[in-house]
Amino acid sequence: MTGLKGLQANSHISFFSYLSRMNKRFTLISSLCLWLTMASAVNLDSLWGVWNNKTQPDTNRLKAMHKIAWNGYLFSHPDSAFYFAQLEYDLAEAIGNKKKMAHALNTQGVTFYIQGNYEKALEYYDKSLKLKEETGDKKGMALSYNNIGLIYKNQGNYEKALEYYDKSLKVREEISDKRGLAASYDNVGLIYCYQDNYEKALEYFDKSLKICQETDNKPGMADSYINLGNIYCQEGNFQKALKQYYNSLEIFKESRDSFGIATALINLGEVILQQGDYSNAINFYVRSLKIREELGDKSDIADSYNKMGILYSIQKDNTKAIENFKISLRLYEDVNFKEGIANALNNLGNVYSDMGDNKKAMNFYSRSLIIQEEIKDNRGFANTLNNIGEIYNESENYGQALNYYMRSLKLRKKIGDKQGMASSYINLGKVSFEQENYSKALSFGEKAIGMVQEVGAVIGIKSASDLLYKVYKKTGQTAKALEMYELYIQMRDSIFNEENTRALVQQEYKHQYEKEQAVADAKHQEEMNLSAEREKRQQLISYGAGGGLLMVLVFAFLIYNRFKKTQRQKKVIQQKNRHITESITYARRIQEASLTSLEYLDTILNEYFILYEPRDIVSGDFYWVHKIDEDKVMIAVCDCTGHGVPGAFMSMISTSLLNEIVIENSITQVDQVLEQMRSRIIKALKQDKDKAQALDGLDMTLLLMDKSKKTIHFAGAGHTLYITRNGNILEEKGSPYPVGYFFGRHKPYSSKEIALEKGDMLYMTSDGFTEQFGGKEDKMFGYAKFKKLISDSKDQPMETQKEAFYRSFKNWRGAGKQIDDVCVMGVRV
Repeated sequence: MTGLKGLQANSHISFFSYLSRMNKRFTLISSLCLWLTMASAVNLDSLWGVWNNKTQPDTNRLKAMHKIAWNGYLFSHPDSAFYFAQLEYDLAEAIGNKKKMAHALNTQGVTFYIQGNYEKALEYYDKSLKLKEETGDKKGMALSYNNIGLIYKNQGNYEKALEYYDKSLKVREEISDKRGLAASYDNVGLIYCYQDNYEKALEYFDKSLKICQETDNKPGMADSYINLGNIYCQEGNFQKALKQYYNSLEIFKESRDSFGIATALINLGEVILQQGDYSNAINFYVRSLKIREELGDKSDIADSYNKMGILYSIQKDNTKAIENFKISLRLYEDVNFKEGIANALNNLGNVYSDMGDNKKAMNFYSRSLIIQEEIKDNRGFANTLNNIGEIYNESENYGQALNYYMRSLKLRKKIGDKQGMASSYINLGKVSFEQENYSKALSFGEKAIGMVQEVGAVIGIKSASDLLYKVYKKTGQTAKALEMYELYIQMRDSIFNEENTRALVQQEYKHQYEKEQAVADAKHQEEMNLSAEREKRQQLISYGAGGGLLMVLVFAFLIYNRFKKTQRQKKVIQQKNRHITESITYARRIQEASLTSLEYLDTILNEYFILYEPRDIVSGDFYWVHKIDEDKVMIAVCDCTGHGVPGAFMSMISTSLLNEIVIENSITQVDQVLEQMRSRIIKALKQDKDKAQALDGLDMTLLLMDKSKKTIHFAGAGHTLYITRNGNILEEKGSPYPVGYFFGRHKPYSSKEIALEKGDMLYMTSDGFTEQFGGKEDKMFGYAKFKKLISDSKDQPMETQKEAFYRSFKNWRGAGKQIDDVCVMGVRV
């Protein structure tokens, strides 16, 4: 049973496709033509007459040339616009008019921006800004800050973008530029969208909308409607999202704003796709693409191809999907739009996974994850983790599949991605079903069905109902199984019956978009057909009622026979499970024997405690301590990939490697130990040949304590060391990548020498403690609570500290399941 893959449209629902366009609306504004759209009517002949008439005042000639460049050519022929802006600049320079020189440079920057050449655009924006600062043109300065912020935003540097948007906002507040303020509020809100802070984004969008309504700024109102629609999309409220998008479309059409029309169409297509109406979705996509190709913005064109690739992928037309995704990837690479590149790579991975080429798929996923981590795209990272889990699921490596699905779910919970959470629950349920853990499968399925029905996601409802149908059928709940099967058929038909879905969308929204008589006639005819079909169906129901009753009796008899057979099978399964459990329990004794014994620890450490709580019978976490000489002790706390039996295998391999590297080969420099561990794990697991195992390895904290010098040498891989001293907690972070193959990264591990003071406490932990879900709101324990726990217990005796950590963990978990192995170690200096 395969799970749900995450196909990625830029910026979650369609934030990036639109936000790029919307920021252009707010930043491609010169001080001479405020809020003029590219479709504004211009009389080029009249303007050329003013420019060529040298008896006209120079200021009039400059205004005319500015309008020729901006309104006449900028959005349709940016190269020509650059040329005409240069004419404007040359005249302004000749007469010493720095303000007009700045305007011309700004226009030239925009021409490069439209063509996706961000470096050149930034160069011209910087030149324009310097002239504006010299002349004290605050309105122009605010515009330049905004434009520079837009460049950084498109390059994924959100911190820098927010810095420049903030500068623009302050200047506009100072000069009471209301329309500019609305633009700045929207741009700041957009950055919060990228950072998944929707509450903060909504606050800024509301501020913008209010100003636009106060000033009757219709283009600004249209942009605000788009932003609100994006928020509703993210929350899964598709009906409200559609309303906002249609509101914006009406304004864009009224003002003949081609950018806006293309944006509204692509967003409408995406919401309709979420509802399973492919025929209408592709219609919106193609119409939007046609406009975008006329306008020539590569990032917008790439977004359209990416979305069409998603649609073809859903319809299993892999050839067309690959073709569209590759076009999208090439265009994104041309403009260096990192999130777009990551999404296209992820989507190519999905197609190759569907085609059974897991090696290619994993390669694309790995490249996508590197970029997502770099730009802190949590939603995309969770999506790709989920897709890697799907590869393991399809190859029946259920342990690894569960690991990746759970990592994805944790991240999705953290950012509040309801649709993503529902997808994770469905996938976890399907793996549990394959493992014949029907109670777990049922729990996951019921969580998923509630979430997807709440947001009206047709594809999600179809997958969740299919899962529950199979679970109910297996557990003998025939009435519920029938109910879920009917829901599954209903959702399946709504996805693949184009005529029915087209009629539903047209009936609900025809009064808001293209009230064409042909559509109305088609709808009326279809309603007549449906009415006739209903009458026939009623007759069939009447005739079938008696036969149905007979079938129920036969079905009940078959169920009884099946029940008797299942009882016999159950005894066989219980016996096999008992043998498996006995074997794993014996394996635990072997694993515990490989851990450093408490008797040995007592001879080399004065005060310490260890909290060691495997999630299953055996563990992927372990601790290791070795005395180097009379003064030096090496300590390690490690967290291997996975848990249970796979994790235990990794822990045994890692323990053996530590013994070989430190004890046999006498390597004691902590960073070199990690380097040796990495190279030997890659070799042992053949990771240099088979990238499908790319993420197997371990996180670890490694210390070399020198008692005579009162120092420690620390190296970490994905772990943090906590030191308490004089009432404070010091944090020493290790290298941010694990020990093992990590997508081709072979960066060296760093080490640090730290002076110790008497009474210092050292704390090392795996992430199983901090990432445990629980509490009233079912959230992760988190590092803030972990540090508070350290602070509260640091002065207590070791056994009291261990009990405090154990009690806190158990109380937080409550009746919930432990999701990972736990290993915490504390050592007093």
